[in-house]
Amino acid sequence: EANLKLKELDRLKSEFLATMSHELRTPLNSVIGFVGMILQGLTGDINPEQRKQLSMVYGSAKHLLTLINDILDLSRIESGRMEVVKEDFAVGDVIAEVTESLAPAASQKGLRLLIEAEETRLTMHSDRRKVFQLVLNLVNNAVKFTDRGEVRIACRREGDGVELVVSDTGIGITKENMAQLFEAFRQIDGTPRRRYEGTGLGLYLSRRLAGLLGGTITAESEQGKGARFLVKLPIDARRRTSGEEADPGDRGQPPEPVPGAVSA
Repeated sequence: EANLKLKELDRLKSEFLATMSHELRTPLNSVIGFVGMILQGLTGDINPEQRKQLSMVYGSAKHLLTLINDILDLSRIESGRMEVVKEDFAVGDVIAEVTESLAPAASQKGLRLLIEAEETRLTMHSDRRKVFQLVLNLVNNAVKFTDRGEVRIACRREGDGVELVVSDTGIGITKENMAQLFEAFRQIDGTPRRRYEGTGLGLYLSRRLAGLLGGTITAESEQGKGARFLVKLPIDARRRTSGEEADPGDRGQPPEPVPGAVSA
């Protein structure tokens, strides 16, 4: 009885988070929209100092929106309300969209974004938005924790599945911290003076999304020598018999995760 009450409380908590995240996101989108209009000059000319200050507001609002979206996705997954919408799409288009989105951040740090695709028009039947978010989380993480060198995205077909690999030349991670990598709200540097911002949800959400799509995600790393994340997804999600998240035990427990970047 106690366990049932705890499960119900956890479900109510997730529903509350989903509702509040939505209520917070609506006015924030208005702030981003209006500030964007001012920066585009649609409301009149602004001086350089005003542009500088408004750009800071715009950047902070976008960052806050990302955090809210992460919490919203988390609450949807935990409350069982995350739907999988399947369609045909080219994996290469998703990767190109991710790199285009993160190219400015990579360029600002002087990083190279490289793409390796054995089949440029490899087609999947799955949830395009979730595959995009999964790859975006991993590449964004790699860019965040890489100060020099490159971030590489590789894609290939392997039997009835697709293998996506995101590797970087970043800070890596110690063996002592491997087991914590995919935990929610966890950053390896959890001190108030930590260098990298974020909720600690990026890699946790990536693993849950991979599970929802019937796949797995594993990682390997060595401190100071970057990281390599491997995502395996079925090329045709219609072959799954259930819409529920896959249980890692059904496919054999994946190797202990060893990432090279703290979750975003």
